[in-house]
Amino acid sequence: VGRMIARGLRSHGMHTFMLQMPNYGVRRQTKEREVATFLPSLKQAIADVRRAKDAVAVLPFVDERTIGVQGTSLGGFVTATVSGLDAGYHRNFILLAGGNLHDVIFQGQKDAAKVRQRLEQAGISKEVIMEHARQIEPLRLAHRVRPDVTWLFSGQFDDVVPPACSHAFAKAAKLPSDHHIEMPVNHY
Repeated sequence: VGRMIARGLRSHGMHTFMLQMPNYGVRRQTKEREVATFLPSLKQAIADVRRAKDAVAVLPFVDERTIGVQGTSLGGFVTATVSGLDAGYHRNFILLAGGNLHDVIFQGQKDAAKVRQRLEQAGISKEVIMEHARQIEPLRLAHRVRPDVTWLFSGQFDDVVPPACSHAFAKAAKLPSDHHIEMPVNHY
C-alpha cells in the first residue's frame, strides 16, 4: 500500500519516500516477527517517523516547509500519534486508523484478530497490552493535533479498525467534517 501511494503521488510531481516500520519489510529481522516486541516497537516507529522529516528536509529540491506524512492502518496510528506530538509535518494524512488502539486489538477482526491471537498465545496479558497501547495512544495527544492540516480517511465497513475508533480520533482532534472522509470501503 505504501509503495502504491508513493507512486501515485510521484506521478503527480511530488517527491515521496517510504519508511518501513520496525519488523516490517526490509526491517523484518526474522521470518516471524517477535510478538513480545510488537507493541513496544511502535515507539521506535514513532521516533523514526519524526526523524524522517529532518532527513528528508535537507535533501536537494525538497521544500522543508511542505513535507507531509501519510500512514495506513497500523502506520496510520503511528501517524496519528506523530501528528499530536509536534508540528513537524506540514500535512498529516491518516488512512484506515484512528484512536483507541486497544479496542482495535481486542475487538478488530482479520489482521487485528491475528495479532490478538498471537499476543494471547505468547501469554501477554490484557493489562500488558493495555499499558503498551496507552504509551503510543493517539487519543492522548489528539488535543494537540492541528485539525486544519490533518485528514483522516476511514472505512465505513472497516472491521479491522472499527469505525468507532476513527470517530473517536476525529472528535478528539476536533477535525472539521471535511477532514474526516468516510469512504464506503472495508479495511482492504
